[in-house]
Amino acid sequence: MTDEERLAELLRRAVPPVSFDALDDARAPHDLWPRVARCLQPSPRWSPLDLALAAVVAIALILFPQALWLIAYHM
Repeated sequence: MTDEERLAELLRRAVPPVSFDALDDARAPHDLWPRVARCLQPSPRWSPLDLALAAVVAIALILFPQALWLIAYHM
């Protein structure tokens, strides 16, 4: 028995044949799309990092108003 034949036999034993009748019985018990869509929707909340960056930019503009163009360039 060659390596290819041995591999083919191992694959046949590991993966059972698929029948089309079994596919009808293997459906999900409920619709999963609403859960997926809920996970994909963006969160309207601000994260602590967003708030910290906004505070740093505001403080920088108060302390160094001449840096407005530099900050605007990097945004």
